[in-house]
This record gives sequence, C-alpha cells and structure tokens, in this order.
Amino acid sequence: STVAEPLVSAEPTHLAADSRFLEITSEVTGEEARLVRACGGSDARFFCEKGIPVILSRPRVGNLHGRDEWIEIDSMLAYFEICGRYTLERTGCGTELPLA
Repeated sequence: STVAEPLVSAEPTHLAADSRFLEITSEVTGEEARLVRACGGSDARFFCEKGIPVILSRPRVGNLHGRDEWIEIDSMLAYFEICGRYTLERTGCGTELPLA
C-alpha cells in the first residue's frame, strides 16, 4: 500500500486587525476597508510563530500564479501609499512619503 506523508505543514495563522492600517486604507481609497477570511499559505506563519504581528494585504490582482496574472496599476499605487504611510507612522519617521 502507498503511504502519503506531508512534506510541509504548519499551524493555521490567525491575524489581528490593525486599526491604523485599516484607517489609512480607507483614507487613501475613499472606501471602507474590509477584513476577509482567506485560505492559502504564506510566510506569515513563520513570523506568527515568533509572536511577531503580521498584516496580509495586497492591491487588486487576479489569476494569481497563472499565465494571465494581472495587477490593477491604480490599486498598486494606492497600496504603495498605504504601506508607506503606515510604515512611516509606525517607525516614527513622519507621515509624508518622499515620492508621493
């Protein structure tokens, strides 16, 4: 008989929402930020195992890992601004992006 053994396994990752990240997202996009439950794997599990907070987010994309994978350019630019503002605030380096 054939026995299958997992090559890689990990505990589920549970992420807490960061209210400031959500606020900045809403400010930049003009839309209410939504939290969603998703399946899939990410390297977030390695950080979570060490108690390091993780935010999983992305611009609007489609057909991930497929031949016709795409990204919405305006969404990518907004995502850059969101991540930049959040990082500057959290590190105490100000609130203005040098490239904005």
